[in-house]
Amino acid sequence: MKYGYKTPKEDSELSLNGYIVSQNGIRLSRGRLSDIRHVISSSKINHSKRETDDDSKFLEIMNGIKLKHRDLSKFPFKTVAKLIQYLCGYRSYLISWVDYDFPKTSFQRELVHLISRIEKEIIILNE
Repeated sequence: MKYGYKTPKEDSELSLNGYIVSQNGIRLSRGRLSDIRHVISSSKINHSKRETDDDSKFLEIMNGIKLKHRDLSKFPFKTVAKLIQYLCGYRSYLISWVDYDFPKTSFQRELVHLISRIEKEIIILNE
């Protein structure tokens, strides 16, 4: 099932629309995090497809990515600026999940690392 309830890893977890709810709290699912990783990786790999006056090849490749939580056939990245906005939005979203007062868990470290990767990609795309 693409959206909705999925079988959780543990009996005490509930997976719903990209979030995992457990007795330890709420966290993002692997699927939601994999979407942003796919966008970052594809962008990084395909920087060479960007031409000075025409980004159409690059955008065609980016819009061909299969994401779990965004249908790029219905909601494509029409410009590189829209892709940058998407990355900025995810960056803000992930920052809201980082709890700097909480002991560093593997999930917290993963979020900080992912935020850093997003920031690097935004800088490169703005060049």
